[in-house]
Amino acid sequence: HAPTGACVSSSNRRAVTATGTSGRVRAAPCRRVATRAAGESSTERQVFDEAELAQSGAIVSAHGLRGEVRVMPFTDFVEERFFSPCTQWLEDEAQGRSASGEYNKPAGTLSKINISGGREVTTKGRNECIVKIRGVNDRNAAEALLGRRMYVLASERPSLREADVGDGDDDFYAQELQGLRVVLKEGGDEVGKVIDVFRG
Repeated sequence: HAPTGACVSSSNRRAVTATGTSGRVRAAPCRRVATRAAGESSTERQVFDEAELAQSGAIVSAHGLRGEVRVMPFTDFVEERFFSPCTQWLEDEAQGRSASGEYNKPAGTLSKINISGGREVTTKGRNECIVKIRGVNDRNAAEALLGRRMYVLASERPSLREADVGDGDDDFYAQELQGLRVVLKEGGDEVGKVIDVFRG
């Protein structure tokens, strides 16, 4: 799946321009279940329609002995999502990467988690985040989360096209581009539709 928590700006444009209109998506009813999780008295679990979610990252390894995890971020809003206390949703079971190596498989049941804070690290030229999830207190608990993706609700993402954010014309979330027609800048010939946006 594309980095749905990230935005695409004019600096990333190539030789084609995506145009078109997006229709409304009717979300399927969600199922809520109360259950117990490590370190918490109860945790809300839920199944969402895919259009309701935006991936914020994926847990790629444990870090240290105190339950911290290393997260590959899929968002431009790293400080808000991983460095400050906030609430996100975490897969109950890791779905793994697809054949293309992307974290783009449909999410299963998600559990609400509380992030206490985090910091940025650089590994082999990649910027990743060391994150502390409340209730995950040792390395064994952290390792049990490997491969699981983290999400925020799409409705909670910051708006990119308000008058005080950019010029209102060239900032998009990758998720908004999927399904749009792709036309050549010169000549206007339609060459297809956007089916995915690959991470850079």
